[in-house]
Formats: sequence, C-alpha cells, structure tokens
Amino acid sequence: MILISMDGFRHDYIEMVKKKRGNHSLPAFDRIITRGVRVESCENAYPTITAPNHHTIVTGLYPESHGIIANTIWDWSYPHDYFNLDDQASLDLAHWLPNQHFSVAPIWTEIYQAGFIQSEYGTLNEADKNSMRYEKRVERVLRWLTDAREPADFVMLYFEEPDSTGHAYGPESEQLADVVVRLDRLLGMLLEGLDSFNLQVDLILTADHGMTQLSEQKMIHLNRCLRPDTYNYTWLSTSGFIYSRLPEYYEQVYKNLTDCHPKMSTFPVTKVPKEENFDRVSANRRPEFVVMAQPGWVIVTTDSHTLPVAGNHGYSVKDRDMNPILVFHGPSFRENYSIAAMRSVDIYPTIAHLFNLHPHPNNGSLNKLIFK
Repeated sequence: MILISMDGFRHDYIEMVKKKRGNHSLPAFDRIITRGVRVESCENAYPTITAPNHHTIVTGLYPESHGIIANTIWDWSYPHDYFNLDDQASLDLAHWLPNQHFSVAPIWTEIYQAGFIQSEYGTLNEADKNSMRYEKRVERVLRWLTDAREPADFVMLYFEEPDSTGHAYGPESEQLADVVVRLDRLLGMLLEGLDSFNLQVDLILTADHGMTQLSEQKMIHLNRCLRPDTYNYTWLSTSGFIYSRLPEYYEQVYKNLTDCHPKMSTFPVTKVPKEENFDRVSANRRPEFVVMAQPGWVIVTTDSHTLPVAGNHGYSVKDRDMNPILVFHGPSFRENYSIAAMRSVDIYPTIAHLFNLHPHPNNGSLNKLIFK
C-alpha cells in the first residue's frame, strides 16, 4: 500500500481549484474520489503543524502521548538541546523519541516486525528532498513497488506542497491553484504507473494540516503585554508555547498573557480545552502556558515584526481551515462513497487492519464503513 502526504493540503482545495480552473482540471483527484472513499471532515491533532501531525498519522496517538508536540521542542531533561524539524543534527538525537513518549512504534515498524518488509529501501535524505524533482519521487516509488527481487509492501510518499506555496501566497491565491494542478499531474503519473504494471494497490491520501489566510491587520504583539526579560518561548506563531524565565515571574506572565489581547486565549498547559487533546503532555516537555490566537490572527514578539507569511496553520482543530484532505482508494475500499467525519488518529488502525495486524493501544478507531 501507499500512504501519501501532501503537506498542507486543505480539505476543500479540490473544490476551490475547480472553481478557478474548471470542473475537469483535476482528473487524478477525481479518479481516486469517484473510485474510493472521501472523508468530508478529517480532524487532525493540535497543534495543527507538521511534525506533531505526521507522528500522529503513523502512531495513532495525539501529540500529548507521542511526545512530538511541535516542530521545535524543548525538554526539561535536556536543557541544552532543542528538537528542530529544520535542523538535521537535532533530529539525530535519540532522546527525542524515548520509550515513555514513543510507546507505540510507528506503523512501518509493526509491518516490518510482522514479516511484510524484508528490505528497507531508505528515505529521501536532506539533499534528495531539496533537489529531487517530484516526478523523480514518483518514479522511485514505482521502482520500489515493482522491484523484481523484493517488491515493496508499504511505501510512504511525501510532498512539501501545497504547504510552501500556501505560506508564501495564501490559500486563496492563483499560485496555490497552480500547485494543486501540478500535484494532480503527479498523482496521475503514479496512478498510470500502477495501471501499466497492473498493480492493485491500496492508497491513502492525506495531509498534516490545512491553511488559512492571514492579514497585516490581524497581528498580536506580545511586547505590548510582556517584558521580554520575563519569558521564553519555543514556538510562537498562530499558537505558542510560553515559559516564565524565573519561577517568581510565573503569576505575572500568566496575568499579562491573559489580559493581552481579545483575540488570544491563554491556558496553563493542563487547562488547554479537552477538545484539543493536549492537556496531558509529559511533564518533561510541558510548556507552562499555551497561547492560541483566533483563526486568521498571528502572534509576534515586537511591533517591528511584519507579517511573516501570507497563509498559516497551527490553530485549534475545531477551525475547519485546519482540516486536511483524507481519501482512501484501492481494492480494499468502497467506491464512490463519502463519509462525514474521521480523524487523523484513525489512519494508523486503518493501515494495521489492511496488513491484518493487531494495533498497539492508540487514540484512533477503525471505521469499517470505508471497506468493501
């Protein structure tokens, strides 16, 4: 089977692009939807950003359980280290995935242990990721699936788009529509390749999050609320993780954040609304405060900040713009069928079911309605 993640592909991009480019502008997406199962509302995990949600997809756990709570993480146990998605050296530090956080192995480990995967074909390293054309990635996947000696049982295919373009130009831009059309061609290339080899392959297409439009008029400036010498942060954007610099600053930082702006909510981490599934983060990785902007607003540190991007994500899972695409296609799934709602945590038990595996304890559930 193939698990495809198109980073930042919002649930309604297909309809948006068809309004701009015509009803027949996305034939490959149309094919997998009409011959598969489309989920109308896929609720992902808070925070609605890349690293936490990709770990959620492959473990069936919310970030509070798997431990990858942001793209940048600070752990009280390792005060001199940071996990940063953009820093390869930090990703190699094994303590970011200790047993107490990563108690459920990612799905490919379970598939391997069950004997399906006899060889590992590797991943795209950083040099590959930045230089390899998307077409080459599709060609490589097809080679893996058709290897004469040991054809791949399970492949994960990742595209950085449409996230990059959504950030740069916004989700409502013509540039975003161009990228979705290109992704349709890549999906078509994959489907045609599978057809040419007469391969009947189950395919799950999803994303880590959606995207929403930003505006220069919707910025929250923390310098108007907090003295910079009283707090630190590990992530600050549409939401943020805040720490008081000294224990004696805690109450003042909390009060100042709470009173800061009507479009920003502040919670001690154990008081984050239950619907976000984020109030039980491990003590070692727990920020003192979580700040959450309302959709369309962004949090910055100083007045000198200009709007960093045209589109962004990271808001509450209840913001519809954060919901990603989710489509199931292949011989195991129903055809021309839609289902109202699923969650990203449900993908893990779905893959386990396809491989007849007994999933480890997780936050997801198996929806049998999607299967033939």
